[in-house]
Amino acid sequence: MVKYNLQTNQAIYWSQAHVFCGEPTFVANPAGTFQDDGVIISMVYNVKNRKSFLLILDAYTMKELARINLPHPLPNRLHVKFVMAENSKT
Repeated sequence: MVKYNLQTNQAIYWSQAHVFCGEPTFVANPAGTFQDDGVIISMVYNVKNRKSFLLILDAYTMKELARINLPHPLPNRLHVKFVMAENSKT
């Protein structure tokens, strides 16, 4: 993943061998005081060990804050999937 600053033309990267990142989502800090105050969340698939994890990065520094290993691999490029419960009326 790359964060690119258009004003300074500087890029900050997060990468790891053998992984593919899903669509990153920025979640702002509700009490934030600057533009990049928040986190970036992305699903990541490791092709070498065939496992997936949820990655949480500091949006300002692009440093890893947390990694949550998932019990099952998720397909690469998983975007959004809506599932309606069988008994749902909406």
